[in-house]
Amino acid sequence: ADVLRFAPLAAMQAASVGSHREAASHYLAAMRHAGGLPPDQRVQLQELLSYEYHLTGQHDLAIEIQRSALEFWRESGQRLKEGDALRRLSWLNSFAGHIAESTQCGIDAVKVLESQPPGVELAMAYCMRADLDMETHEADSAIDWAMRAIALAEPWGNADILSQALCSLGIVRVIGGEPSGWSDLERGLPASCYFDGRGG
Repeated sequence: ADVLRFAPLAAMQAASVGSHREAASHYLAAMRHAGGLPPDQRVQLQELLSYEYHLTGQHDLAIEIQRSALEFWRESGQRLKEGDALRRLSWLNSFAGHIAESTQCGIDAVKVLESQPPGVELAMAYCMRADLDMETHEADSAIDWAMRAIALAEPWGNADILSQALCSLGIVRVIGGEPSGWSDLERGLPASCYFDGRGG
């Protein structure tokens, strides 16, 4: 009980000062004692561990753990969580250089999340699609996905999503020789332009 109480707190503290290997070790300790937790809580711990593994360059482990989380959300019928887990898998695979897998997960994430009421998860999935298409020089598609994310996030005033979408939009436009891209970047850069994959 004490490990489950204090290990996640220690992990968050370690992560906040950039000690991500330490954070991963604390989440792993919590997982070893998580058998009595409700399934949802165990899977949330898994996703936190997956993220810390990603930050320490352990991409295969991060992907394996996130796949396990995806299977739980899918089997339990939690469609919003399933779609968001697919987006996370897309993001993790992109860092690991698994472009085909990343693209397919991104497509599947949008498909699942568009079947639900529009929310932050869908806007983040649109951002992910914009990023992927930006990286593969699919300019028109990247712009379309970024604009969809902006259309959702602007009424909410969600600075993180707006920043990511505007940065992607601006980069694509600047590369394409469109001066308007600089304005997009000026709007997007004051907020954090680093999208951490969790939507945080």
